[in-house]
Amino acid sequence: MKRNLRLACYRLSLCFLLTVAGAVSAAEPEPEWQYPAIREYGKVLPLPDSALQPDPHREARIVVNVTKPIASAEEVNPGLDRVARLVNLFALSKVPREKMKIVAVMHGGATAASLDNSHYREKYQRDNPNIKLIEALKRAGVLVYVCGQALAHNGFSQSWVNHDVTVALSAMMVLAHYQSEGYALVE
Repeated sequence: MKRNLRLACYRLSLCFLLTVAGAVSAAEPEPEWQYPAIREYGKVLPLPDSALQPDPHREARIVVNVTKPIASAEEVNPGLDRVARLVNLFALSKVPREKMKIVAVMHGGATAASLDNSHYREKYQRDNPNIKLIEALKRAGVLVYVCGQALAHNGFSQSWVNHDVTVALSAMMVLAHYQSEGYALVE
């Protein structure tokens, strides 16, 4: 009886392993990520048959609330990477740069991403990995702000902010202003 039970368990385990192996070998290939406007950041996957494609003839007005902190000091801020993804999604759909009106405002946990290299290095003992991304966002036409109140709450001087970032009175003012101008809010 024990031998039959052991043999049945062995056969069941073998069947399971063969099924899993078959599923793994039949898995789809890795997606081919693209970076149509901002290289190295905000990877996107073409999905030409999906719903709600951006209209290349219509102006897009979006303000992005960037609040997430970095996971580690050597990584770019995930919220800024999402802004790059947004730009890349529009570029993938052939929306001209002049039709993309995108604003990003950093505050909360994302505030440190706005620092220049020397002050970021002072805080984290490494260069600011967000500088290259912020430069690319600016070249793509994105306006990048940081909340002046968040700077003060974090003990950062306005003079420590990267030259490609504009210090605003507060993130609340940026969000309220651009939404009153018809910009859609992306959290």
